[in-house]
Amino acid sequence: MSEPGPDVLTLTGGLLDVVSAIPPESAGRNDFYVFDIGSAKLVLELQDSRSNEILARALDGRNAQPLSTQKSSPGSNAQEVKREFRKWGKRLTVALDLLHEGQP
Repeated sequence: MSEPGPDVLTLTGGLLDVVSAIPPESAGRNDFYVFDIGSAKLVLELQDSRSNEILARALDGRNAQPLSTQKSSPGSNAQEVKREFRKWGKRLTVALDLLHEGQP
């Protein structure tokens, strides 16, 4: 449902304190190995869709780290960031499903 109504919540989210730990690409033949991609905080708010009253707010910080130290490249770094967002998405889905089922 995309319209305000009874029993309808509005979920909004955003990122705060986004920090990149990726070294800049150099023109030379230097290889960089990373063990830390960066960090960010996800903030979510649940609001009543009619009154816009904030019913819940959550904040979760994550530090994106590769599974192992790896050579830094735009492709591998992007994959690690996507992996972290998938983790956040899965946790959010589980939490919203529990909320919908009336579980704490």
